[in-house]
Amino acid sequence: MHENEEEPVAACKSDGCGTADHPVTIDEVFSDHVGNFGRGQILHFLLTSLGWMLQALHILVPVFADRSPVWNYNLNTNSNVSNGHGHNLLLCAPICTDYTEFNKRLGDEFMFHLPTAISIAVNYSTVIRSSAPPCSASNSSWSWLDKKESTISEWNLVSDRVYLQGFAQSAFFIGSIVGSSVFGHLSDWKLGRRGALAFSTISLCVFGMLTAVSPNYQLYVLLRALTGASTGGLAVSSYVLGMELIGPSCRANVALSSLYFFPIGSFLLVAVASAYRMLASGSYNWRYLYVVTSIPSVLYCLSVLPFINESPRWYLVHGHTDKAMEVLMSICNQNGRNLPKGLVLVTCHRSKDLLGETGNRAQQDGSLVQVFKRRDTRYRMLIVVVSWFACALGYYVFNLNVGNLGTNLYLSVMLYNG
Repeated sequence: MHENEEEPVAACKSDGCGTADHPVTIDEVFSDHVGNFGRGQILHFLLTSLGWMLQALHILVPVFADRSPVWNYNLNTNSNVSNGHGHNLLLCAPICTDYTEFNKRLGDEFMFHLPTAISIAVNYSTVIRSSAPPCSASNSSWSWLDKKESTISEWNLVSDRVYLQGFAQSAFFIGSIVGSSVFGHLSDWKLGRRGALAFSTISLCVFGMLTAVSPNYQLYVLLRALTGASTGGLAVSSYVLGMELIGPSCRANVALSSLYFFPIGSFLLVAVASAYRMLASGSYNWRYLYVVTSIPSVLYCLSVLPFINESPRWYLVHGHTDKAMEVLMSICNQNGRNLPKGLVLVTCHRSKDLLGETGNRAQQDGSLVQVFKRRDTRYRMLIVVVSWFACALGYYVFNLNVGNLGTNLYLSVMLYNG
């Protein structure tokens, strides 16, 4: 919310709009009358913070949907490599130094001997399975065990297309940057905090579902970018809406507590992914994983959003002081308190002095440019941007690459987010 200290805002008494008997700011109302973090505010905080769980589901779902799938070595019984039973085998496969050693290179195709243990293990078999992704080699004879298991196998993102594996997730975070800015302005504008939260949640559900039916990788990347934009909007709107109903003495601690909901969402994702893996058995499909992780967004829209209040600060800034007072009275009643009569809401202390001259009018809009005009706010903004960039870089670089550790994927996600 952009607050312009030069402009007073509409005033409203606790029993209706009228003359300025006792002008107070929103923070003063919370501290002196409503309470800083009472029962009503706790409930509202929990409902808005559930949005962090939805973000975790959509941010981390590629860890399971874009995982390295199982593939096969194909063996041809027309070559000079003996399998120990008088049959010659030719192994046409990509180079993977963990399993083989080079014998010679012939054009773009590599031929090499397998260790004796593997030769014995495949005496009567024509296929060797490996969980490692194929390396680059032309005319290699290998195949996916199940093409629907991952986006990598669905669109063959290997060899000369291996660079595309991380492109979708990069597009997601680019969309998140754009979305957080766009939805931030929308929440300051006509939509309000609650409207922006509803819009971002609905779009998150829609784009998540559409991702599951992507016909090609190009559209998949685009939908991931749009999902990222929705996730960025959800992060901004849910956080701001949750904090603007908290009293000033508790706001900092409660703001940090909201971050606990993200790892809870990651635990939910692990539970959903592992349960689907067990239930799907041999018919595992990454597309259904996107459908399942989008369902909570639908439930959130239907069962949670109707019980979330709009921010009284947003109401006040836009001149809807009667509605701002209604929200404050509702929270006050849930906390077991009563608002005294004669209170008049203003946005800041300077508005108290100007209130009698200007009457009831909405506050002028601010902009990001105003933040950089002042030296103190400019430095604060830069510090926050650098801090968040460093934290996000360290967190997501490891979190989105736990599949490369060679350990149990589900356990690794849980431990890292714990």
